[in-house]
Order: sequence, then structure tokens, then C-alpha cells
Amino acid sequence: MAYDSAASRYHPAVYQRKRSNLINITNTTLHRIFYFQPKNLSKLVLSRFKKALADGPKGTTMYDFAEVVGRAKESGLNEWERGTKEMLTVVSADGGE
Repeated sequence: MAYDSAASRYHPAVYQRKRSNLINITNTTLHRIFYFQPKNLSKLVLSRFKKALADGPKGTTMYDFAEVVGRAKESGLNEWERGTKEMLTVVSADGGE
């Protein structure tokens, strides 16, 4: 909004063109950031899931594979949910604009 008040002193056509250009540049930049955030979060959660599966049976001769998978799955889903909520909080705090 500070841009609008400062730039409104220019000719209306120039102001609209500059404002439109600024919005397009900002949206393009933010789109890349918010596109890669979930992608990177997925990679992180998947790598931690695989590590939890590999570490599950270590140190024991008897283990329940379904239990190991269940714990790893629950942990991964919780981490995914926490990360996505954090991303959405950032967007909603800025008004999504």
C-alpha cells in the first residue's frame, strides 16, 4: 500500500503500468518460492521416513515391521502438516496479496 500512495502522484496510465509490472514481478518471484517449498518439504519428509524405516530394526532381533512403518508414517505426516500449516500462516499473515 505504501507503493500506491507514493506512486499515485504520477500520470494514471504510467502508475497503472508500473503497478501492474510490479505485481507481475512480485507474483512470479513468490510463485517460485512457494512452489519449491512444498517440493522441498516432501523431499525432507521422505528422506526422514526412509531413515526411520532403516533405523527401526537396528539393535533388535525381533521387531514388528508394521509398527515401524506406522510410527514413521505418523511422524512424516505430522511433519508435513506442520510444515504446510506454517507456509499457509505466512501467506495468510501477509493477506495473500
